[in-house]
Amino acid sequence: MSVASAPVPSGASPIIRFPLFTFPSPVRVFRVFRGSETFRGRKEGRMSQRNENRPGYKKTKVGWIPEAWECVPLSDIAQINPSATKPNEHASFVTFLAMADISGQGRIMSKQERPYSSVVNGFTSFRDGDILVAKITPCFENGKGAHLAGLTNGIGYGSTEFHVLRACNADERFLFLHTQSLPFRARGEANMTGSAGQKRVPTDFIRRYPIPLPPLPEQERIAEVLGAWDRAIALTDRLIEAKQRLKKGLMQQLLTGRLRFPQFGKPASKHDELPKGWSEIRLGKCLSQIIGGGTPSKAHPEYWNGNIPWATVKDASRGNTYDTLDHISNVGIRESSASLIPAGTILICTRMAVGKTIRFNCAVAINQDLKALFPKDSLSSDYLLVLLKFHEPRISRLGSGSTVNGIRLEELRNLPILLPDLLEQRHIASCLSACDREIQLLNGRRDRLQKQKRGLMQKLLTGEVRVPVKGRKHNVS
Repeated sequence: MSVASAPVPSGASPIIRFPLFTFPSPVRVFRVFRGSETFRGRKEGRMSQRNENRPGYKKTKVGWIPEAWECVPLSDIAQINPSATKPNEHASFVTFLAMADISGQGRIMSKQERPYSSVVNGFTSFRDGDILVAKITPCFENGKGAHLAGLTNGIGYGSTEFHVLRACNADERFLFLHTQSLPFRARGEANMTGSAGQKRVPTDFIRRYPIPLPPLPEQERIAEVLGAWDRAIALTDRLIEAKQRLKKGLMQQLLTGRLRFPQFGKPASKHDELPKGWSEIRLGKCLSQIIGGGTPSKAHPEYWNGNIPWATVKDASRGNTYDTLDHISNVGIRESSASLIPAGTILICTRMAVGKTIRFNCAVAINQDLKALFPKDSLSSDYLLVLLKFHEPRISRLGSGSTVNGIRLEELRNLPILLPDLLEQRHIASCLSACDREIQLLNGRRDRLQKQKRGLMQKLLTGEVRVPVKGRKHNVS
C-alpha cells in the first residue's frame, strides 16, 4: 500500500493521506485462461466464432457450444414473474426497491423498508435469490437489474417495471450473469414492444431466450470466477466513495481557513473568523474579464462540422477535457457570436446546469450557456477552479427561470469568496488536485475491471473458455 504525495497542512495528516489500495488482483484467475487472447479482437455481444468446428463442440441455435452443454429456453431453468411470496405472520416490514435503487451495473444502490400492508397491492413481489430485470426503456438497455440478497424478512416489493426470474434448475448467479450479458440486452432491446418512450421487454421474450447451459458444477465455477471481478469492482466503488467524502471534507476546511499549511500561519479558531492574511472579497473583483459565446446558424451547413471544438453544457457534464461533442468551422466563428477561448480557461455554466465548471486542455469555442472566466493576477486559476467546484451547490441555488434555469452575471460577480495570498492559493489547489488525481486513477481502475469482466463473461458464457471443474479433464485454452 502506498500513499499519494501532496502538500500536508498542519494537523491534517489523518484527513489527507490517501492510501492507494493494492487489490488481491482477479488477474490471477487469468492463469487458467492462457492463450485466450485476453478479451481482444471481436466485437462484444456476438457469439464466438472460435468454437466453430472445434473438437468437442456442437452446433446449436445459439452457435457452437461444448458437447456437454445444452441449449435451453430460459423458462426451462427459471420461473418468470412467479406469484407473490407472503412473509411469515410476525414479519410486518419488507424491503422496497424502486427503479432508482438499482444500478446499471447490476447492484442494489439503496434499500427502503416499508410496512408489508402498504406494498402488498400494486407492486412487484420478489424474495431473496430472485433476479430482477428492468423491463422498460431506457432502464433495460442501461443494464438495470440485480441478484437479490439480504431483503428484510427475506421478502421484497418494488416497481412494476421489473421482471422477476427465480432460478429452479440452474445456479442463480449463473442465470443473473446471462441477464447482464450484452447478447441478452441487445436481443431484448430488439424485441421491445410499445410506443416510443414506453417500450418494454415482453415476458415472452424472457421465456424463449435461449441459454447455453453447462452442467451445474461448471455454472457454479463460472459464477465464482466472475465473482472475483464483482468483488474488485465493488471494492473500488467503495474506495472512490470514501475518497470523495474525504476530499469534500478537506475542501471545506482548506477553503475556509480552518486548516492551513504550517508555513502560512495558524488556522482560524472560530467558525466566523478569517485567518491572518486572508480577505473576503466578491468574485467579480478578482476577474479581469468574463466572455460569453454563441451558436452559429444551423441554416448554414458550412458553419458546422469543422475542426474547432464547440463546447456546450453537455460537454461540461460529460467531463471530457480534450474534445467536445460538436465542432464548428472558421466561418462559423466569424459569422456568429461564438468565441474562441484559449486552452486552460475556466468555463462555467450559467444556464441549465448552473454552476457546473470545466477546463479544456485545448482551445474551444463556447455557446451562450457558458461563460469564460479570466482571473486577475491576484487569483490563481487553479484556486479559482476548486473554489467554483466548492461553491457549485450555492451557485446552482441562485439559478432561476420559468422555462430554463439560469443565473445573471451580476449574481455570479457578487459571489463572496475567501482569498488567501497567491502562494497559499497554489498550495491549496495542488493538494486538492492530488486528491482528484487519485480518484481519477481509481475511476480508471474500475473502468478496466468492468471491461475485463465483460470480455471474460462473453467467453465463459459461450464456452469459448472453459473453467476447470473437479472430476472433469479439460484443456482450458
